[in-house]
Amino acid sequence: HDALPIYTHSPVCLVVQIGDVQIATVHFSWTPDGHINERQWKHTIKLIDWLKSVGEVVLCGDFNAVRGEKVYVELAKNFTDNLPQDVSSTIDP
Repeated sequence: HDALPIYTHSPVCLVVQIGDVQIATVHFSWTPDGHINERQWKHTIKLIDWLKSVGEVVLCGDFNAVRGEKVYVELAKNFTDNLPQDVSSTIDP
């Protein structure tokens, strides 16, 4: 089958509970070269709001967000950033 056109996939977040720990994993909206667009920003706000309703959670996944850019900064405001400081980006070149 043909690949989906750019911007057609929706982000996904799966939350599981293992013992007393909730773990959420994300495959987030993609934008070319990590440049945020309005759609990705709206998804960011929705994700944060939804996860706040879930309660304490370990959040991990593929965020398609560049460190220092708006999406990354907003996520880091709401969650602990455990990515080593010497890593500027995990986006594939």
